[in-house]
Parts: sequence; structure tokens; C-alpha cells
Amino acid sequence: METNPAALLIVDDDRNLLELMKMRLESSGYAVTAAPDEDGAKQACLDATFDLAILDLRQGRARQTGLRRRLFQRQAPFLAQLAHPRAEVQRL
Repeated sequence: METNPAALLIVDDDRNLLELMKMRLESSGYAVTAAPDEDGAKQACLDATFDLAILDLRQGRARQTGLRRRLFQRQAPFLAQLAHPRAEVQRL
């Protein structure tokens, strides 16, 4: 019996990191959609349903509030990807 791979959405404005994560996750058997910005991610959410989203929360001035709200409304969990000091995390 074949199962469908988990569908992941990755959002990061660092295109090198985005491509690296996409390649690694696909090689582990996940179906990955990569978006370099919030607009691309919102469009991807209209086109597909995701089991998990991996977000760079410090990307963009709005910190992807609209995207997180859209994912929450669709009951899709998301994982925050942060590369910032703890003080920055506490302000999210």
C-alpha cells in the first residue's frame, strides 16, 4: 500500500537556504513547495493543502502575519525558522 508523502511548504527569502532545504526534504521523501516570499506562499496555499509549513518569521516587515493566519484557518501547523538572538524571538 502506497502512501502519499507529507506536503510541506517552505518560505524563506534566502534563496540558497530555500533550495538547500527543498533538496534535503525532497530527498527524504517529502513533497515540497518552496516560496521566496509571503505572496508566493499565499498563492501556494490557494493551490494546495500542506501538512506543515516551515516559515522564516523574520522575513518581511509584516512578519508573515497574514500567512500565519491563513495557515491557522486551514488548520495547518507551522514551524518557525529563526536565526536571531533570543531577544528577537521574544518579540514575535
